[in-house]
Amino acid sequence: MPGVKDLLANAAWMNKTNAELTSLIVKGIQAADSPVSMPPRAGNPDLTNDQIRSIVTYLRKLATGN
Repeated sequence: MPGVKDLLANAAWMNKTNAELTSLIVKGIQAADSPVSMPPRAGNPDLTNDQIRSIVTYLRKLATGN
């Protein structure tokens, strides 16, 4: 999507702990240098904490290529 940052291209995101990444997904993100924001729970209020943990695990796998 235009304006959405590639999380994997920014090593700072992957240096965050799982708890920090989980918190970002739960609370949402508004980057100062981006017109696009991610709403809390990625815009899906029904997203469970287990699903969010699975997203973090998936991001880690993408980042390491495993």
